[in-house]
Amino acid sequence: MSEFKTSESEEILIVDDTELNCNILKAILVKEGYKVVCVNSGKDCLEYCEKKLPQTILLDIMMPEISGLDVCKILREKYSKQKLPIILVSALTESADIKNGLLAGANDYVTKPVDRGVLLARIVNQLFIAESYRKI
Repeated sequence: MSEFKTSESEEILIVDDTELNCNILKAILVKEGYKVVCVNSGKDCLEYCEKKLPQTILLDIMMPEISGLDVCKILREKYSKQKLPIILVSALTESADIKNGLLAGANDYVTKPVDRGVLLARIVNQLFIAESYRKI
């Protein structure tokens, strides 16, 4: 493990319709000690969150049927940013895309190809903020 410390109870849900993207993200996170679950659609993400709430979600934007932005909006109707951190992970890199993602309710935004160090730092940051709110 590196400087990105975690506990084994911290589960991250990866939502991406491209298997390769899921596998890359999963490999990065498992190496750091995170428990990781991958689903390949927005619908599967919503169903998963109904059964069990992960500590954070890495959510792709461009997916068939229901976009990551719509999934984010739906989840925000039920869960606060502190209860369920959502980090959008997208190939969309324009400032308007990032702004739209944050306005949809995302806690943060990471662009593809993913920079390992940046991704891990943002996850650690969101988990820390969520944990701090739980202690209040």
